[in-house]
Amino acid sequence: MYKVLRTWGLAAMLAVGASAQDASDITGRYEFLDARDWVQVIHEGGKLRGYISRHNPDGDGGYLEHLFSRGSYDGHRLTFTTRSVHATWFEFDGTVQRGAVADRTHDGFLVIRGKLTRYRSDAEKKVTAESREVEWKLLAEKEGNP
Repeated sequence: MYKVLRTWGLAAMLAVGASAQDASDITGRYEFLDARDWVQVIHEGGKLRGYISRHNPDGDGGYLEHLFSRGSYDGHRLTFTTRSVHATWFEFDGTVQRGAVADRTHDGFLVIRGKLTRYRSDAEKKVTAESREVEWKLLAEKEGNP
């Protein structure tokens, strides 16, 4: 019986280790402000890249891609600023945390929480800022579509 418990205990420790390791890989597609929009985060080799993909508010059916102009991730804290597209850009400052679901095949394995600021510049170059607290879930990885 000791062998069975010891083996089960080792398997449980390995499973916990695998979950922790998977949670450290924040690369993926996350929800954004609208169901049609998302944030793509790519963290490789200690560098953070990505973009926000927003449905074009002008209604032409296209998407606007706000590429990250700078960003960082230090193990929990995530920050980024996007490039301006049609006089709109974003800044984010928050954290990445493990979500409540078991694995990446379900929405919410990781959750990004923090403050998002949306900047807009008008024709006279006057900049306005609107900030809000946000929570974005990692979208589930579908087979053949990580």
